[in-house]
Amino acid sequence: MSLNEELAEIQRKWNPPVELLSSGPRDIRLSSAGIVIAGLAVLMFVGAIAAAVGLSRLAAREDMERQTLREAGVEVPAVVTRHWHTGGKDDTPKIAYEFRYDGRTYHGSSQAPRVIWRRLVVGSPITVRVVPSSPELNHPADWERETMPRFLPGMIAASLVLPGLLIAFIIRREMALLSDGRPAPARVTNCRRVKNGHRVKYEFPTLNGVVIQGRGEARRAQPVGATICVLYDRDNPNRNAPYPLKLVRVDR
Repeated sequence: MSLNEELAEIQRKWNPPVELLSSGPRDIRLSSAGIVIAGLAVLMFVGAIAAAVGLSRLAAREDMERQTLREAGVEVPAVVTRHWHTGGKDDTPKIAYEFRYDGRTYHGSSQAPRVIWRRLVVGSPITVRVVPSSPELNHPADWERETMPRFLPGMIAASLVLPGLLIAFIIRREMALLSDGRPAPARVTNCRRVKNGHRVKYEFPTLNGVVIQGRGEARRAQPVGATICVLYDRDNPNRNAPYPLKLVRVDR
């Protein structure tokens, strides 16, 4: 018996699950896993907006403070009071210092270029720039205050939006397949265990007899030669998936 004849025989004897008997569109809803994943996508979108707004404001404030120090700052003497590495992955060289201005003592700290940092020890004199109207805004005069790169807020927001869009695409695709997809019997040709379940390869006949190969995730192991149910797009049979789907289910 040829492959086409074998699949045709399977198709002739096979009946789809009762909830797939209607030709569609079917009423569908998110499964428990779908609700969790959709909620994660929403959190990613909200987080992207919050990150873009919050970090953009922070970057603008840092730029303004650096500009204010550059244009309105005055130089005063200061003394290094601490000299250390932050440790960890970045291991940033930093100093702390104190200075007197207008009769009061102020403190500050800053990361420092390594070449300059090596020359500084506790007690070393340095010069700091101070904004007279706000002495709390100060920075060593020998190097400029570092600010957040302008591209960083957008990059972080994009790193949250893109996974969210991917999740939304996957959910939308499953919804379309379950709502309008056509069920068909498929013969398993390979099955292997993966991290969160099993990955199966299969082949199935479309309504006009064309044999399509597909692959997808199965909830449990399937022996080679077993018959499983798949759903395929009527207009594009290469878009198919084993049934039941993970993120959506028929709303009976």
